[in-house]
Order: sequence, then structure tokens, then C-alpha cells
Amino acid sequence: DQALYDYIANYKTRCQKTGCPPLILKRVFRPLPGVDKDKNQWYKVILDGLQPAGSEEPIRDSRTGFLDKAVAKSAPYVQWAAPLWVRSDRDGVIRREWLWQQICKDKQPEVIPSIPLLAAALIRHETPQLAQQSLNNALAPKQALCSESYTPQLVLSHPLAIANALVIPEGTHIRHPIKYHLDWPSPQTRTEEWLQYFLQDYNPKTRQREVILTVLSAQPYLDAPKAEKELTDKIVLIGSSYIDRSEMPVTPLGTMPSGLIIINALHSLLQYGASQ
Repeated sequence: DQALYDYIANYKTRCQKTGCPPLILKRVFRPLPGVDKDKNQWYKVILDGLQPAGSEEPIRDSRTGFLDKAVAKSAPYVQWAAPLWVRSDRDGVIRREWLWQQICKDKQPEVIPSIPLLAAALIRHETPQLAQQSLNNALAPKQALCSESYTPQLVLSHPLAIANALVIPEGTHIRHPIKYHLDWPSPQTRTEEWLQYFLQDYNPKTRQREVILTVLSAQPYLDAPKAEKELTDKIVLIGSSYIDRSEMPVTPLGTMPSGLIIINALHSLLQYGASQ
């Protein structure tokens, strides 16, 4: 833990000296302590998350940990982001993600972008500082009021400009649909020897299907690290693929690791924007 804390805390200094890729860490949330649960109900996801069962959105707080101070020291090169999905009560399928999460921290309002939204902003801007400034300017008006209950604006009344090529238009629901294009191989197609496979999607510019994602097993790099060339100038997501319900949720393309849902959501934002 101490080694990880020191690495994160000193990351900004390292970046300023030699340059480095920005890091995004997954933030975990919980209901705000002390809030009357009878007055603040979680949204019950029905009809693919389009209709909330109640009129109130619960007040959330972020779970703190030993890395919080380290991340604060290295911002904006290291940032927290929210991996929250909308699971349908009808069939349990994840078809939507929250574009951002409104929370109350120490009785102060805060907005945390989703992992795909933050990653897309970092990609569309030249520096992490510009990406962070753009997100702050765009999401600040959406901050929640830290009272016992509040009703967030779930549908935008005006467009939000995150970057030149990334604008969230008026009328967008912040529980945003994910356009899935990348699937996960079924257990029948896997063997103990497979270490990697490739995922393709149609490129409208070249009018051809191209490899846009390479999935690699972590084991070879634990035995003999050799990833520097393969990962240079790439977006890298470190995830898991345990055969467990919490790690392999159901999507329109079947079960897949939660990390691949994040990749599909990011690909969807970059290719099609945040339109409904």
C-alpha cells in the first residue's frame, strides 16, 4: 500500500519532468450517511432505465481510502471517475451508463464524470489541465444541492461543450445509452492457451473493418514485462474477467467483463457522441 501511495503521490512530479499518461482510477459510491432512507429512494430502473420509480434521487457520497490524498497531490494527471451503469429490472441487461455522478462530500456539492466521459475529454484535449478545466466548466452547473433530498436534472436543458469534437446536446438524458460494438468470446471459444484476441469495428472513413482493441492476458507481463512498445500511444484499461456475476454483467451482446463495458461506452462516445 505504501509503495502504491508513494507512486501516485509523486506521479505529478514525474509527469512534469519526463511526461506520462494520465491515470483514471475507479471511484466507489455509497448512500450519504445519516440520510433518511424513506425520504431518499434509489431510482428503480425499469423500461431500460428510462422511467424512475420515485421522484427523488438519493444523495450519494464517495467512499474514501488511503489513496485520496495521493490522488489530490497528482491531479489532474491522476483523477477519480465513476463507473456506474443502469441495469434493467426487466431483464438485468446493462444498456445505459451515467455520464456523471452528483455527490455531496463534506456537505459540499461535487460532480464526478464517468470513466468514458473523462477518458474522452482527455483524448480530445492536448493536456490533462485543459480537459479538467473543460469538464469543470461544463459540469459545474449540474452540481447537486447538499440537502436531505434533491431532484437532479436528468435531461439537459442546454448543450454542454466538453471539447470541439465532443458536445453533449440539449435533451440528452444523463443515463446515456451505450452503443455496443465489441463483444466477449463465449466460454466455448476459449482455451487455456489463449492469451489475446482482437476486436474490430467498421471505420466510416476507410469503409473497412479495423482492429480497434487488443485484449491481452496479464500473465505474460507478470512473468516477463515487455509491454512498453505494445502499449505506447494506446489507451490502456486494466481490468479483470473473473467468472463471477459482479465481474461479468449481462449486456445486449451477452456477458462481458465490466472493463469491456467501459471500453464500449468510450468507443460509443468517440464514434457517435453523446446523442440519444
